[in-house]
Amino acid sequence: MVLLIGSLIAWNFVPLADLSSIFSSGENIQKGSGTIVESTSTGATGKSSDSKTSGHIVENRFTYVIKGETFESTSYGLNETLAPGDELKIEHPLAHPERAVIVGMRANTYSPQVLLVLIIPLIGMILSYFAIKRSLRLVNLLKQGEIAFASMVGKEGTNTTINEQPVYRYTFEFSDKLGNKCKTKVSTHHSGIFTYSGDPEARKERVLYDPKNPSYAKLLDLLPNGVRFDISDKLLRGRMPIAILILPGITVWVNVYRALKFLI
Repeated sequence: MVLLIGSLIAWNFVPLADLSSIFSSGENIQKGSGTIVESTSTGATGKSSDSKTSGHIVENRFTYVIKGETFESTSYGLNETLAPGDELKIEHPLAHPERAVIVGMRANTYSPQVLLVLIIPLIGMILSYFAIKRSLRLVNLLKQGEIAFASMVGKEGTNTTINEQPVYRYTFEFSDKLGNKCKTKVSTHHSGIFTYSGDPEARKERVLYDPKNPSYAKLLDLLPNGVRFDISDKLLRGRMPIAILILPGITVWVNVYRALKFLI
């Protein structure tokens, strides 16, 4: 969700960032004059570079002549509506006369600081990476895992709550298929599932463990919804719910579409 929302925010602002100062760095700047054609409000709001003034961002379209050739360009200013026909000072890279801007204004709606919104999808990508990594590890466990019966040998608090329920960290001990004693830790707020009767056998929990790394194990009762085993402890294969593919699908589509539109 963070990746999707962050991507939508980023693609609405990043294409409107003025990057001319970055790409024109080190180039010779030529001064000149131009004539205003039209001033219109963009509907966007912003602040001045010193953050002391805020207001509406105005798009100012102007023309100028260089070596007998007429050019047209656009600059954006804060609350700077100019009248058609006004003369003004402009500047442009010597090698790119088509990139002229009005002195004191910028070449796009927002300043380069708007690129900070990229932090949101970046965080989303990091969270998605670890979520996918955990999911792939769980998928491998479901495919390659072995089932054993484990006994609870420890319980400790975590100073964490979920839905106002305290989360406890439980330690379970079991024997792998080679007879080696193994331990695994499980944290959950569903403490009610570990309320046992007096029967010692009722204190056993089924765990699914990785034969290559037995410390990585999951209690069958705490596996994600939709994961089911039959009475012989074999995984029941089912179809993946299409709904879980909708969100990442939309995210990928939006990013690809906006990237192609921005580049083309």
